Amino acid sequence: MRKLLLTCTLTMQLITLSFAQDLTGKATYHLTLGEDRHIFVGSTLFDANASLFTYKQHPKKVWNIDTNYTYQEVFTDAIGHQVFKPKISKKDIVVRDFYKKGKPKYYKDAPDFNWQIANETKVIVGLACQLAKSNFRGRSYEVWFSKEVPTAAGPWKFSGLPGLIVKVADATGKVNIELIKFEYTEQPLKLPELKYGKWIEMDVLYKLLDEKWEESVKRTKAILAQTRSEDPDLTVTYTPAKRRPATELEFH
Repeated sequence: MRKLLLTCTLTMQLITLSFAQDLTGKATYHLTLGEDRHIFVGSTLFDANASLFTYKQHPKKVWNIDTNYTYQEVFTDAIGHQVFKPKISKKDIVVRDFYKKGKPKYYKDAPDFNWQIANETKVIVGLACQLAKSNFRGRSYEVWFSKEVPTAAGPWKFSGLPGLIVKVADATGKVNIELIKFEYTEQPLKLPELKYGKWIEMDVLYKLLDEKWEESVKRTKAILAQTRSEDPDLTVTYTPAKRRPATELEFH
């Protein structure tokens, strides 16, 4: 009986290992990052070796969103913003991003979340999940992951936990990511073609984004000043943030 039990256990382990090696899946999320004013849809495609997160795809180079008097301008294209992890077991990633209308920029990054896994558990979208915490680049995160989906993949730059990342929230409420659908697929993960853009250092790209935001603030102030000069009785309040809204507040 003991020999039979050991044989069955070994067989199940081999089946589980084989399944994990052949695993391909797609996780779809609703997400709002630190720079966003709207909820976007993003998806993570993954197999046993790599993962690819894509969001903010749009057929035009500039996506102007104005809903309920909330405006956001997104520079993108039909491929969209992407985070590619060529080796799912490593920290290294490649990010496809934009700072103005035109060709995308690519930069390399190696996020270190230093995950602290807690004992708290709960069920989210039908998956048994466990809590993990991290202080990452100026924000404090609570993240829920599920070992029921055996992958270290996740949305955006989040990854490296012993199960699919299902939910992400930072302490300020500015960053929120939630899984809305998960499915196993038979379609292999197609590696992105890193072209139609230029390589850049992350800190250089962030500096360009800061400059672009400061130009926008100055332009808005100038328009308001002109409007007030034309109509002194008009009261318009404009209080811009002290710095560019962003997901990563620290990155050095």
